[in-house]
Amino acid sequence: MSNTEVYDFFDYQLNTISINTAKDMKVEDVWFDDAFVDELNKGEAIGLNYGKNCPRLNYLTLGVPLGDLTMLGGFSGTGKTSFVFENMILVMAEAGIKCCIISNEMQVRAYKQLLAVHILTKDLDYWKITRKHLKTGNFTDEQNEMLRKAAKISQEKYKNIKFVKMFDNDTSRVVKTIRKYSKLGFQMFLWDTMKSDDDVSMEMYRQLLVASRKVFQAASRENVAVVCTYQLALYLLNQRYLDANCLSNGKQIKEVFSEMIYIRPLWEDEYTGERYDCKAYTRGKNADGSWEKFTTPITLDKTKKYIVAFLDKTRNDEDKQQVLYETNLTWNNWREVGFCTIRNEHVQTTR
Repeated sequence: MSNTEVYDFFDYQLNTISINTAKDMKVEDVWFDDAFVDELNKGEAIGLNYGKNCPRLNYLTLGVPLGDLTMLGGFSGTGKTSFVFENMILVMAEAGIKCCIISNEMQVRAYKQLLAVHILTKDLDYWKITRKHLKTGNFTDEQNEMLRKAAKISQEKYKNIKFVKMFDNDTSRVVKTIRKYSKLGFQMFLWDTMKSDDDVSMEMYRQLLVASRKVFQAASRENVAVVCTYQLALYLLNQRYLDANCLSNGKQIKEVFSEMIYIRPLWEDEYTGERYDCKAYTRGKNADGSWEKFTTPITLDKTKKYIVAFLDKTRNDEDKQQVLYETNLTWNNWREVGFCTIRNEHVQTTR
């Protein structure tokens, strides 16, 4: 060998040792065999299913993807936590999936109240206690009896939900929590709410990007699903069409997420027949479970409240779609009614 060949030989050996012993790398072949075909046939590429309450949105995102991040963004008070807890966490927990909530804002009492009203209405068909009433107390004998029944059901059905309170906004602790509980079989994690470690710093958005990458790496390494709630800036409250531009300087984090969903209430001028009619519609299902192209218009009830979910990004279907929900947050009741089309005013004015 020449000097160069000897150097290359030992360099190859050292790099091989380094790669083989590294914990942050994995080398695999791309060719596939019959076992991979069998995996595809079983639908093992599909994420954690939440189609019980959200069949359309679940179909578009193919569930909550394992090994990836999903964002649910919205303005303060729009029901981000309520949506994820009712339509994802509880649905998955009922299916036997272990779920972990990591919260740096809400206390565990708030989630217990959401669970209580869910059990009262869904399991016991009892509607005489609202979310507000659970906070004020002074229950009647009948209400006390129903709440004790609900407590028993919660212990039987929902022991696979764990709550972790974060008193400091420390991303490293979020990562450690994901790594710890993933070893105990937890597959679904809710990070409520995702924000930078220092909201006052001028480098807030750079920290947010670093934080999202760290959590993504943990989700990918442990092959778990992580849903992050994200609060949109209040100065964008009057923006009709929601997309990554609502993230302001933090929109660089879009590259880290697999699925990005934003929610807001339907405005009065977007109801059926109004100036900015959202053109609500529904579709039937094909034999393979996909949604038909043929649409049927829906007339929205102006006495009811609706929430629009904007699917800004997905790696599993066509993005820029909107799914419509009829909601009653008094009991945290959500019903997916169909699709709609919110006009992007900014795009229209630039054409």
